[in-house]
Amino acid sequence: MLESIDRKLDSVIKRLDISRREAPTGVSKAAGPLTDGEILSLQSHLHATAKAIRELKRGTAEQIARITKRGRAIESLYLNELVQLGYAQKEREGRMTYFSLRENLGETKH
Repeated sequence: MLESIDRKLDSVIKRLDISRREAPTGVSKAAGPLTDGEILSLQSHLHATAKAIRELKRGTAEQIARITKRGRAIESLYLNELVQLGYAQKEREGRMTYFSLRENLGETKH
């Protein structure tokens, strides 16, 4: 039953991902590297997701969900939001999708 729900949520997430063309109102696309301060200023659900990506360096929604203690489908939605905002990137390898912060994101500037 949970697999059925996961598949349905994945379908909804894909449709949302396709239909979203711009960042949510009041949020601008990331112009450069995501600093520690910017991670802290993200909405709390995105903040936790960004911290989990930083910890893993690169991971699937399921791996990130284990760290944030949220469902994989919900985490996938948040990950795609970070991608859309320009803070993260996603790469498909076969059937798996991996998320990472854009190169050099999250590193402290000297």
